[in-house]
Amino acid sequence: MPTKALAKTKPTPPALVKTEVKGTRLVTPLQNAVEELTIETAEDYQTADEILTGIQQARKSWASEMEGTDKEPGPLRAARIMKQSVDALNRKIDGPLATLETQVKAKMREWKLEDARRIAAEQERIAAEQAKLTAKIEETANKELAARTAQMRERLAERRRQLEAEAEEKAAEVPEETKGEHSTVRRVRKWRIADQEAVLRGVIQGHIPQSVVMTDNAAVNKQWLLDPDVVASWPGFEVYEDIQIAGRGR
Repeated sequence: MPTKALAKTKPTPPALVKTEVKGTRLVTPLQNAVEELTIETAEDYQTADEILTGIQQARKSWASEMEGTDKEPGPLRAARIMKQSVDALNRKIDGPLATLETQVKAKMREWKLEDARRIAAEQERIAAEQAKLTAKIEETANKELAARTAQMRERLAERRRQLEAEAEEKAAEVPEETKGEHSTVRRVRKWRIADQEAVLRGVIQGHIPQSVVMTDNAAVNKQWLLDPDVVASWPGFEVYEDIQIAGRGR
């Protein structure tokens, strides 16, 4: 029984093989770093910040490697006739790098959201303690004014000064936000549906355009770009603040 001839495949050009090895060397250590990354402290966040900039620098380095220079053209310039192979190689290396960048940003975002909750709770605690100190200061000052003897007035004045010093120290306890040296945080307003039944009632009653239900997010996003306040006014919708992580070099 005759055997079928094996399909001929074009061998990968040596230049692409060499470039792929370089790309793999860029990806592997970063993949290991992202797999091990857990952000539980401000120091962990700084580590994530370093990994993020490492990924972004790797993507720039890979793009330069693919393009090359006029004197020493890279695979992208030297192999125009093998565009399919070049594109596949680019996806094989830059694709994982892009995924790693997204993963690190997601972890950093989660920490920043938790950090914001921590700061809000700390500010609330400080405000409550300041309110108590203010009440004590006022109470002590009133007693000071009503004191019958100079000795009593002086003792109350000293107590009042101590409380005022405590209030100043408390006011200086400003919670510090975790920041990255190589990345920035952008706060953005977003919308979400908080009550599906309220949205349906809003459509039936004519408060919300029917296109919102018919085309799902597309119609809402279109209106959101035109006027976010309109979307915020729709029954069942709520507007909230989210954050986006961006590298300084991108």
